[in-house]
Amino acid sequence: MRVRKKAFVIFVLFLLLSPLMVVKAAKEIPPREEEQEKTEIQYLWWLLPWSDDQDVQCQVVVYHPDMPTPEEIFSSCGWDLYRSWINTPACPAALENQDTAECEGYYLMFVGAQEVTHTVTVTYPPPTVELKLSTSCEPDLPHYICPQPVRLVLQGVEFFPKAYITSIYTKVSPAAEVSCNTADCVVTLSSQEKDEETIYHLSFGATSSWGDRTPRYTATVRLTKQQDTDKVIVDVLSSQWVDTGRDLCAQAWDVFPPVPAPVWATTPMDPEALRTDNPYALLAEQLVQHGLVDSENCSQGGVTGDGISSCGRTNARVVVKEWQNRFDEPLLNAALDAGIPAVLFKRVIAHESQFWPGNYPDTVEVGFGHLSPQGADTLFLWDVQYFGVLCEQILAPWVCRRGYLQLGPEEKELLYNSLWVQANLSCSNCSHSLDLRRAPESLSMFAHLMKAHCYQTGQTVTNLTRRSPGRVASYEDMWRFTLANYNGPNCIYQALRETSKSKEPLDWEHVSSHFSEACESVRGYVETILPSSEDAGKK
Repeated sequence: MRVRKKAFVIFVLFLLLSPLMVVKAAKEIPPREEEQEKTEIQYLWWLLPWSDDQDVQCQVVVYHPDMPTPEEIFSSCGWDLYRSWINTPACPAALENQDTAECEGYYLMFVGAQEVTHTVTVTYPPPTVELKLSTSCEPDLPHYICPQPVRLVLQGVEFFPKAYITSIYTKVSPAAEVSCNTADCVVTLSSQEKDEETIYHLSFGATSSWGDRTPRYTATVRLTKQQDTDKVIVDVLSSQWVDTGRDLCAQAWDVFPPVPAPVWATTPMDPEALRTDNPYALLAEQLVQHGLVDSENCSQGGVTGDGISSCGRTNARVVVKEWQNRFDEPLLNAALDAGIPAVLFKRVIAHESQFWPGNYPDTVEVGFGHLSPQGADTLFLWDVQYFGVLCEQILAPWVCRRGYLQLGPEEKELLYNSLWVQANLSCSNCSHSLDLRRAPESLSMFAHLMKAHCYQTGQTVTNLTRRSPGRVASYEDMWRFTLANYNGPNCIYQALRETSKSKEPLDWEHVSSHFSEACESVRGYVETILPSSEDAGKK
């Protein structure tokens, strides 16, 4: 009897819950996909062995007139054929229109093109909300300068053509004026009369007609009164802030830059403001050795066994000044794109390579920022977007989706070799042995590498302290830890760990005191780029 009663109760519960289950199923959001008819020119290529031009190994179909990319060949032909093709040596016989039967490996042959109409499935990302300052604000990076009251614009963004933003919602503490319509909200903030600094906390999001909504986003906004004006200095911490020049490392560390900011933490909007005039000896030596400076009037041509001579250095002085500033525009663009301080970025490049982006004898490090295999690991692990873009150029998308740690040794080597080529601008067939056309691409990679190190450093601090970096360390010291990480990750990790274990303040003075004897060079590296005295000399 007891069993039958229990069965009856379960049956009743099923009847009661089943309508709820049906309702829940009915509310499931359909995929953000649509099928589109596309008429394109289809290009057909064959992968053939040099030894037999009738033995088609693989067909590659692409929808662009250029040669198939490595990723397209990988996707169509598989790993084994891709690896054999990518490692195929040159075939001199082909250049001379002779028999290629003795050549090894594979080559691509264009077969033809035709117009085709096919159906493609396009997947759209979910909606989001972007945070912007009003156009009356001007960048004074790492800050913005705004007239009062400060207006923030929260704009809903819907990528799916079949959907639209139905509402924006926001909550502000302390209370502020909020005006919303269907697609955006304007939040009006004012600094408090009695305080030099006012901090607002926002939470916001949006809903879509497709039935889904964004996550609940947050923002912390700091208004600091600017002396002798009626304007305020504005800083924002939010993943949704999209204005030009936002400091992504400050965002990752959840810490505001100091007001006023040290000169090294700034990013001017005009590359002319990055100009320097430093007497770089190693750069002078490279310029003389590669024929960019005439030092025939000097003993031994201006370069001795100990490096550049006094005569060679004098001859190179003007060219050294010109050379160290010739990359300022791409350097500034790279810093803005990666979200790091441009002045600091230039100092790192100066210290690492003195702006000679080739390779040096007896070292595996190459390029403007001296890329190493360990540095490549940091970039691929901590700048996921950069890894994804480069990986899909070299490997197949489905391989890249596994993540860097899940790649095999050969796949990792392919990625590193590609990065090494980006970093190393040495070119035996180029003027003065450098291919400077690739300088913007190389500088962009090193800017992202610096950002990756700041991300890794922030996570290290969080792992050791169980708190966000901004709660336990200053903005200035987080950059010092990051520079130490760039120079020697093991050294800074051990020093941070010992400082944390000793329950000492997590500042540079205490952390650097825990460097082992083998790591003393890391302290010198950091303090050369960022002398402690500079924090007092803010702009």
